Amino acid sequence: FQPNHPPATMDNYDEDAAMIKAIEESLKPQPNQTKPEETLRPLSGLVELHATPFMASSSSETNVKEKWEKAGQDEKRGPIRRGDLSIAAPTDFWYYNCNDEIDRGWGCTYRVMQMVYSNLLNKGVVNPSLPVPTLRNIQETLSNCSGYDRSIIGSRKWLEPPDANAFFRSLKVNGFDTKYNLNSSHSYASAKAKLIVDITYHLNVFKTPIVTDDKYKTFGILGIFREEITDYKMVSDEDPLVLVFDPHIYVSRNLTLDDFRRKDKKVEKVGWKRFSEHFGSPSGKPMGKNWMVYFPCNDGAGMGEEDDDVFVGICGRGCTSMCSIS
Repeated sequence: FQPNHPPATMDNYDEDAAMIKAIEESLKPQPNQTKPEETLRPLSGLVELHATPFMASSSSETNVKEKWEKAGQDEKRGPIRRGDLSIAAPTDFWYYNCNDEIDRGWGCTYRVMQMVYSNLLNKGVVNPSLPVPTLRNIQETLSNCSGYDRSIIGSRKWLEPPDANAFFRSLKVNGFDTKYNLNSSHSYASAKAKLIVDITYHLNVFKTPIVTDDKYKTFGILGIFREEITDYKMVSDEDPLVLVFDPHIYVSRNLTLDDFRRKDKKVEKVGWKRFSEHFGSPSGKPMGKNWMVYFPCNDGAGMGEEDDDVFVGICGRGCTSMCSIS
């Protein structure tokens, strides 16, 4: 993303090189660092790096963040690959074992919550004097919320989108969680269409990561790109690209690119994937799933209220969101 270089495209953009650069930055010693050098730290700049293939470059702008924020607001700086790009504001990427908190196998939702919190910090939504909460901080906060108790503190309890909603609501951050049924041919088409519209709307308006959970793994969705159909000059919702931040990266020592490209498929993807590849479809393998989804800062007005086969009603815990546990 160099100011004097020609615009990047999906054909010539080197995603691995961009990832390596971000990893190298995360490994540099930090000012007043108190933790050991080998401590795994979150990665910054990945949203901007993955937005690069869709944005034009301008030699008059030298600030990468400023250039990224302006892209899409000016027709002259629109997506290079024609279509509609909706993307979150700058967000740190958190993953297993960051900051010496060992959570492999149970902490994925916590890590996506930390991504959300970093995004809110960058936007000034939460108290700037308070750092991104640790896993224990999250548990301590939840222990004071309705439906929880102190037994959660120090545990390895799995969390889900409704828990993320409860945590952020305790910080006076509005949001709602709901469920999209993608596991049957009857509901797939309507659920898919609504989810794509909701993701696009949320990222355009609120620009926070979206927390998605298939009951086994939790991921962050930070972008969606709906490609233009050239002959009709309109965008297609057939199979858009989604920007996935998968926290299931396990690093025993030094973080490398191989950790993001593991062959055992335990890491789904940190980057762009087809909607059908990530969320699944009735004709594909695996089948589409029931997805729990949390939209931070979004009050849910006009969302999640169309089809009983697609959406679930008010939460059984008595919260005001539309979550999947009722």
